[in-house]
Amino acid sequence: MAKRKSKAPLLLLAASLFVSMCAVVGVGEPSGAATPSWEPAYNQDFPDPAVMVYNGVEYAYSTNSDYVNTPWATSTNSTQWTSGGSDAMPALPSWSTTGDTWAPSVEQNASGQFVMWYTIADAATGTQCISRAVSASPSGPFIDTNSAPPICQASVGSIDPEIFTDPSSGQNYLYWKSDGNSVGEPSLLWGEELDANLNLIGSPTVMLRSDQTWQQNIIEAPDMWFVNGTYYLFYSSNAYNSAFDAIGYATCTSPLGSCQDSLLNPVLESSNGMSGPGGPSLFDDPGGTLRMAFDAWPGAVGYANGGYRAMYMATVSFGASGQPLFTPDNPNATSVPIDRIYGQDAIGTSIAVSQAEFPAGHSARAVVLARSDFFSDALAGGPLAVSVGGPLLITPGAATSNTLDPRVLAEIQRVLPAGDTVYVLGGDLALSPGIDEQLASLGYQVVREAGSDEYATAVDIANQLGNPATVFEATGLNFPDALSAVPAAIVDHGAILLTDGNVQAPETAAYLNEFHPSVRYTIGGSLAAGGADPGAINVSGTDLFATSAAVATTFFPSATVFGVATGAAFPDALSGGGYMGTVGGPMLLVNPAAPLPTSIAAYLFLGLARFVQGTVFGGPLAVNESVLSALQAVA
Repeated sequence: MAKRKSKAPLLLLAASLFVSMCAVVGVGEPSGAATPSWEPAYNQDFPDPAVMVYNGVEYAYSTNSDYVNTPWATSTNSTQWTSGGSDAMPALPSWSTTGDTWAPSVEQNASGQFVMWYTIADAATGTQCISRAVSASPSGPFIDTNSAPPICQASVGSIDPEIFTDPSSGQNYLYWKSDGNSVGEPSLLWGEELDANLNLIGSPTVMLRSDQTWQQNIIEAPDMWFVNGTYYLFYSSNAYNSAFDAIGYATCTSPLGSCQDSLLNPVLESSNGMSGPGGPSLFDDPGGTLRMAFDAWPGAVGYANGGYRAMYMATVSFGASGQPLFTPDNPNATSVPIDRIYGQDAIGTSIAVSQAEFPAGHSARAVVLARSDFFSDALAGGPLAVSVGGPLLITPGAATSNTLDPRVLAEIQRVLPAGDTVYVLGGDLALSPGIDEQLASLGYQVVREAGSDEYATAVDIANQLGNPATVFEATGLNFPDALSAVPAAIVDHGAILLTDGNVQAPETAAYLNEFHPSVRYTIGGSLAAGGADPGAINVSGTDLFATSAAVATTFFPSATVFGVATGAAFPDALSGGGYMGTVGGPMLLVNPAAPLPTSIAAYLFLGLARFVQGTVFGGPLAVNESVLSALQAVA
């Protein structure tokens, strides 16, 4: 992994300069999504970085560079690094040769000492081996008192040690590579137990073999991490001095295996701003965020071409299938702030949206109330809520309750003075008549907007809006298309009408024949509303996410804000559409976990220069933290 020669095929080396100019999309990202841009966190030659945190300070160590055996640097925020200004290991053991001290790994042992396992050239065998040095301070000097290298596998050598402490047991381990590819043999990754003072106490165990095509017979720089109940063995693979170097991972049943390579490999490849990422080092920063330091070529690839390997930094999250996802931690980045609006459940989220939209007491002019157990009335009611100047709240349907949820009642009384109007959406089978009586007894005026079914209720709401000249048609059989349409209907002063899938609902057909709106949009393809009204202007994509992006592109080409909700279930986002229509941004649909859908990532990437705020509707169970990280990576 240091400045050594690789036995990889010459074709890789010849092609490296060409590939370094191209962005290679990693398997961990959605195919076709906007490729993130990377900047070095420490823009010096700092290959094979390893990071340790001590007393709130991050210490990074690297392979030898510029005649320094062990360069080191410090940071307090993972992105602004300062050189240590000295050599952490100024003197090498007498049995070694200089110029080849690689890939140090440092941790504190039970005695309070700082132990460095590192790679060093053994003069007697002429191979790279692994040794151990100790210091009283993380800044050194580290001193190696061994009479010979503790690990030195015959003929092939041993490199790239890494210390890992299993958080579930407290047991320490050391991992390394037997450098088979240096003599034309396969590479192996090994593991062995360490005692509390970080000395070897076990027997070496093979963890992983280089047996995948993309690896080109090379796996190196092992780095074990335990998260979400799984052991992840990260490593780099392919020729280090080419743009084909990349990071992969295996999952293991225990710290010493067995381990299984991921089918998603590689998960981090050459991209905008860096080529040939390698040398992964995961750590929890002082704030508890999981990060990964790694090296890559920021410009020219290969030392022979004048290049150098800088240290980069990424925040690490995990997708729905457990795959690692990497968000650039760039020192000059200005990510868009993204907040959440949510409650303990869908009803709580609608209340939280109301409080965000109308923070002052008695500041609304009306309230619109819909059932929480079905989507159609609430979605058709989004434009009505904005028109009458109030929030859209949801409460349990008639099948489960004949009164308001107490939290909803409290919110109505907070936001709306007695004597003003509450619009109740749907017939008696949607919301119980007992709710009308309850509201009336408190002094509110109650107006029912109801039809014989959801299609007729949507028509009744359009009537209440004054039969606008613009209508948006979306299927009433599923929620995503209508959810995307709500903010667009609001900014275009339109109404939302429902179709019976790709067949026109009789109530909607009768409305269109009577009022002849001058502009009709169908949201969704030919199997949805697009098939019900072929004469309308169709806005759709290949799936619900692409349709959401198409609505955003068509109606919000210059938006500075955006909303995000899960496309997997409707309740959390029912009130969010009205909120986004008020602030003038689209509602973008995503999966509950990263990665972002390709179409959504592309829309956000195109708005990099203009977005100033994003809002996620729903809690972490609806849209988890990996989505927030992915949003900040592209927005």
